[in-house]
Formats: sequence, structure tokens, C-alpha cells
Amino acid sequence: MKQKRLALAIATVLGGFPLVASAQVDLDAGTGATVWATELNKDDSSFVLPDDGATTDAFSVQSQVGFGFPNGTTRYIRLDLSSSAKFVGDPACSFAVTDGECTARTGGNGESFVTFSLASSTTQTLSSDVVAISIDPPTSGTPGIRVTSDSDVQVTFSLHNNDVSVDKTNQANADGILYKKSLSDYISFEPALSVQGTAQPALTADVATGFTKFTGGDNTGVIGKFKFGSAGSSPLIVDPDEAGPPLLNKAAEVDDIVSSAVLTVTGDFTATQDVTGTTLLGTYTSSTSRVFLDSSTAADCNGSGAEITPATAVTAENATFNLASAPIGTYAICFTANGVSAMEPTSFSMNVDFTAQDGYSVDSYSFENVGEITQNGTVLDTPYITKTAGYISRVIFTNTGGKDAEYQAVFVTDEGATATAGIAATGIIPAGANLQVNATDLVDFSAKPRGAIRFTVSAPNEDIQAIYQTVNLATGDAQSFVLIRKGGG
Repeated sequence: MKQKRLALAIATVLGGFPLVASAQVDLDAGTGATVWATELNKDDSSFVLPDDGATTDAFSVQSQVGFGFPNGTTRYIRLDLSSSAKFVGDPACSFAVTDGECTARTGGNGESFVTFSLASSTTQTLSSDVVAISIDPPTSGTPGIRVTSDSDVQVTFSLHNNDVSVDKTNQANADGILYKKSLSDYISFEPALSVQGTAQPALTADVATGFTKFTGGDNTGVIGKFKFGSAGSSPLIVDPDEAGPPLLNKAAEVDDIVSSAVLTVTGDFTATQDVTGTTLLGTYTSSTSRVFLDSSTAADCNGSGAEITPATAVTAENATFNLASAPIGTYAICFTANGVSAMEPTSFSMNVDFTAQDGYSVDSYSFENVGEITQNGTVLDTPYITKTAGYISRVIFTNTGGKDAEYQAVFVTDEGATATAGIAATGIIPAGANLQVNATDLVDFSAKPRGAIRFTVSAPNEDIQAIYQTVNLATGDAQSFVLIRKGGG
């Protein structure tokens, strides 16, 4: 089974990017990293993620200085963000040393770095002394970090012995670094939602019933399964509909991200069409009850009541389900034949499209070959057969299998004409042999001496071959063509 995931940005794009706020990060302890939902719409400036309550600051990173220096000297620190992340708001610095001063220099708001100078006039700085860099919440708006992709954001703290080193644009070339510490997954992203399509064993339409039922006598079977829900982790997201300041550490819930979903199943659904008695109507009004989802524990198309979700619409080529909310759980996609139409060989694929809540964009999921209907016999068509005077008209079968094979013929005529089955309209093709059937024994036509025949043979597809042949009695010229093969395995 092949899976394709198609990027589908459904949430409204307003320009700008979301802000990410974080709990305090301790680079020495390696703590404080946060995980965010991949579905966050990073093109939506109206979606702002505030502080999680773990600190009063919207952004806070602390680290040991890492390298001691005497009082009366100045050293320089720098904080860098990777993956094009940028500060929103100007970070401030606090220095846990008596008479310690930490003064902002360059970078900050709108940049991916910030630098400060460190000094103490009276107290020696130890390598274990701590520097904290944070952004205080403003009176309006939310500061933090602006991100534009799902790439992990690394935060790096470095101590330098001179201002030239700390100001190097390319820090790989900085030659005055005394200490350096990073947290590679300071901010990371994981999907909150997941759709898993599972291919099901092929259903076999039984030749003994004219392919109107499956082997075993049932006319209902599973043509695919899918599971929808959490991706398995707990990405940190914000519910935009939540009253009051939402908390950052709220685990992902599907309804936070998705407001509705549409499942489309593609394949041959002609055997579910409306019927009156044995008459096929070519419409699909009642087909919505024949194509349905089963969410029962077994998910085997035997559920009942609320476990059953009928299709919203069915056509000859597809069935759609408009789901008011995201369908959490495991579902079987169920197919019920109408008992009159022959089920043609077909494979089924599925696609799920989501409508995202504001502030999110959600993938569309597509799965090919989630289910299949095959036939346990052979179907061969003669698109044309004639009984015109002066010609011999015949069908020649070859059975290369090890068992005799029964055949049955169904006739199609021109408008206004009729066909009456002859003594050879049913018969046996001997194992390992040819069988010639003359048109005069197959059918009698009225009004017009021509039509078409569909043969259904109770033998595997690979065992049966056939040609249709006409011979001009006056000239002896013969024309032959291979019958069109419709059957499955």
C-alpha cells in the first residue's frame, strides 16, 4: 500500500509568524526544552503562544558563566538561536554576582542573537556563577521567539574574552570563545494528528452467484481500514477557543486543531446502486446505507447503532463521508452489494481532507490500495456476434486448467431486438481441451441478427482463453479476435 501525504494549509493566512514562548531553560541541566504541534500555522501572525506559567518571563535561559575572571575586567556573552528563529522583544540579562553588571549591547528584537557585556567592580566571577537572559512580558502583545518552519531550534550560550569575538556574524570564526553550551532541541515540533490507512485482504466475488455475493455467501465486506487520532506523543499546543490565558503545556487534542474532516473512498461502487426487484436503476440514493463506516471494537462491518456512519454521498466511482468532527478511533470502510449487480474487479483508495481550526494547517492523507474486490472466475466479452446468412459464426474456448469449467452466456441486443438462449448458452469446457460453440446453438436473435455476449466461466482467469471467429462461406476467409477479458483472478 502506498501512502502520500499532501501539505494542505487550510487555516486563514494573515501574514507574519507565530510567537513561541518557553519555560525557563537551564543549559547546564539540559532542561526546559518544549515540543510544539507541527500543525501550528507558522504563517499566521494572529496565533500567539503565551507563557506556560512556569516562569514570569516569556523567554528565559540561564547558564553558568563557564569560565571565571577577576573583578574589574569585562567579558562578553552571546545567545544564538538557530533555524531562522528570531527574538520578539528585547532580552534582558541578570548576573548573580555582587555588584555584577550585565549590559545589553547588540541584537535582540528581530534578530536571532543578542549580546551583553559582563563585569563586576568588586567581586571575582566564578565559572559556576549564573547568568539569566529573559524577555519580560510587555503591557500588550506577547513576546517570545518567532519561528517560520518545523526545524528544531537550538539555543547556544557563549562567553567571549573580547567584543570582536562576540560580534562575529559567523561564530564559527570567533576566536575569543572561553565557554560554549547548547541545547539542540530547545524548541522542536512533532505532529499532533495522525491518520493510518491499513490495507485489507481482497474480497472475492463468487462466480457461483454471478458475482453478486462474496464467497461464503455474504454481500458485505471490509474494503479498507483507517485509524485517526493522536500521533502518539503529546505536543504542546494552545486551544484558540479556550477562555482566558491558555497554558502552553496543554497536551494536543484533536478538536483543538481540526473542526471537520471529509473522507473520500475511490473505486467501483456500481454494485451498490439502487435496484427495483432485479432492475438496476443507475442511481445511488440508497447506496449511502450500503457504503458505511463501522467503529465497533471489531471494526468488521457488523457494528450497530452509533457505531455505524453511513456515507454522505455515493456515485459509481466514489463514496464520501462528511464528518462533522474528526473521527477519533479505528474505522472499517464497509461495502454491501445490492445482490443484483455483478461486482466488478476493483481496488479502493482513500483520502482524508481536514478543515483546520484558526491558527493551524493540517495535512491531507492519501492511501492507495486499501482494499480490493476480485472474482474467482473468468468473464469474457464478445463485443459483437452475428448470425448473418452466408457466414459461420462461432466461439472457440481453450481450457488449460486441470478441471472442467462451466460457462454461462448472457446476451445484449440492439434496441428493438431480442435474444433467446440456445442449447449451448450453458455448457462445460473440458479440462485441457478446446470447445467450439457455434452461434446457431448459442442464441436466436429476433428483428436484427446480431448482438453481444458475456461469458462467465467457473475457472481461474489464467486457465481460460477464447476467440470469436467468423468464416465467409463463399470465399473461405476467416476473421478472429480475442474475447475481451473482464474478470479478476
